[in-house]
Parts: sequence; C-alpha cells; structure tokens
Amino acid sequence: MNGLKGLKSMKIKTKLSLLVGVFVLVFVLFGVLAFDTLNTLKVNGPYYKQVVLGKDLVADILPPPEYILESYLVAYQMADPANRTFLAGLEQKSQVLRREYETRHEFWLANLPESTPSEKQLKQAMGTDSYQPALRFLNLFQKEFLPAVQRNDYPTAAQLLHGPLQQNYEEHRTAIDQVVVMTNTRNQVIEAEANRVIAARLVLLAVLGIAMVLGMALGIARFLNHSIAAALQAAASTPASPALETAPASEAHAQTSQIETITNLVNGLANQTNILALNAAVEAARTSEQARGFSMVAAEIRNLADENRNLVARIHTLVENIQSANNSTVMAIEKGTENVQ
Repeated sequence: MNGLKGLKSMKIKTKLSLLVGVFVLVFVLFGVLAFDTLNTLKVNGPYYKQVVLGKDLVADILPPPEYILESYLVAYQMADPANRTFLAGLEQKSQVLRREYETRHEFWLANLPESTPSEKQLKQAMGTDSYQPALRFLNLFQKEFLPAVQRNDYPTAAQLLHGPLQQNYEEHRTAIDQVVVMTNTRNQVIEAEANRVIAARLVLLAVLGIAMVLGMALGIARFLNHSIAAALQAAASTPASPALETAPASEAHAQTSQIETITNLVNGLANQTNILALNAAVEAARTSEQARGFSMVAAEIRNLADENRNLVARIHTLVENIQSANNSTVMAIEKGTENVQ
C-alpha cells in the first residue's frame, strides 16, 4: 500500500523518467541479444569455425598430406625400371610427403574435439584407424622397398608393392573413407544447429522488438491518461486555490512536450540498428558461402528495425493528437479557473 501511495505521489517528471528508463533498458537488451546473435553466427564465429575445421579435414585427406595416396603413387613410379633416372627426385618427394603427413597428423590429434560420442569416433578413425596402416606403409617403404629399388632388386620391390604395401594402403584408405563420411555428417549437424539458433534468435528478437514498441505506446498513453485525469481532478476538487488548480495541468502539459524527444530518441536507435544490420549484410556478401546464415540474420534485423521505425512514427502521430487534446484541456481548465474566481 505504501509503495502504491509513493508511486502515485511521484511527480510527473519522475514517472516519465522511470518509464523512459525501462524502455531504454529493454532496447539495450534487444541490442545486446542482436549483437550476440551476429557474433555467434558471423564469419569466424563459433559455428563457422567448426564448419571450416571439418572442411579443412576433408581437404587434408583428399590428398595430400593426410591421405597416403600420393606416397603409394610414388612407390609405383619407383618400382618401374624406366624411372631409374628419376630415382633421386622420387626419394626426396617421398621424404617430403612423410614429413607433411606426420605434421598434419599431429595437428589433427591436437585439434579434433572429443566432447561427443560422434566426435570421439571421428578422432579414433582419423588418429588411429587410418594412421596405423599408414605408418606401417611408410616404415615398410623406408626400410625394405626403397633399399630394394636402390640395389636394382625390382622383383623384390614389386613383391612388396603388390603385397604388404598394397594391403596397408587399402586398410588406410578404408579408414579414410569412413573419416570423410563422418566429417560430412558432422558438418551437416553443425550447419543444422546454426540454422536452429538463427530461427530461435530471430523469433525472440521479433517478439522483444514488438513488445518493446507496444509497451512504449501503451505505457506513454496510459501515463498521459492518468496524468491528465489527475490534473482535471485536482482542478475540480480545489477551486479555492488557483495555484493548486493549474499546477498539475501545467505539469502534465510540460514532460507531454518531451514525448517528442523520447520518440525521436527511439527512432534514432532504430536507425542505428538499421545501419549496423546493413553493414553486416554487406560484409557477409563479401565472404564465402558459409556466411549465408549471417546475412539472413542481418536482413531480418534490418526488417525489424524498419518495423520499429514505422511504429515509432505512429506513436509520434498519436502523441501529437494527445498533445493537441491536452492543450485544449489546459485551456479549458484555465478558463474554468477564471470563472470560479
């Protein structure tokens, strides 16, 4: 009860200040949510990085360096006596391919996530299932196949090439094929999750924006209605005191005159939101295909900002009508006061 009395006893200026503060707080919340959405789904954001990581994995194993297909091809070239004059170059190439394979293998062991069962399965397939036969292939190539070629023992080299080397390569390739399938599936899951986040955030932004504008319109209208009613009641109940008669009405006529400033402020914030969303859309258009979701968020925020501006314009028109009616009411009160005197 005391709280209600205290609220009723507040000056109009204080009430309107509180009202504006609430609306500003809601608008700030709206802006923070919009920024967080763009930051989460933007290029180089969390979801984008996960998709790129998966695509980089596929690029690394189709070949080289994480797919030993090219090393297998080099072995075939070295096993042909006709390529004897190129043996030194082929040896050097085989060494480079192994170093690249080992380097990227360490990278994926360190960077592949393991937070879900599917991610653990992917890391197992990449880090163990495909690596172990590849390691056996590379060691056999270095210790037995290459020495046989160097001493012109091509029958032994051919036996190794079509026997254990081929077997290890086929086992490695089978594991690599599984890695490709699992990685593509993982990318689809991440993209679908990003789309769900976009849809949910857009709905929340729309609801928050509409609630903010409608709340502002209803709050200002209700505030003006109570303020004008209070002024009329005060004028009617205390005819003996002209100063007390005109003070509430004059006060209502004044923080009303400031409503235009408030609506201009909200309209300016909507314009800034529109500009930021436009800039975001332009930046997204310059990037790769992965930025389509980011561009859609920017476009939807622009549409929401346009709707906010239209609603603010309607509020402005409504306020002008209220101001006109309020001016007429104040003039009537002043005339009535003169008659009472």
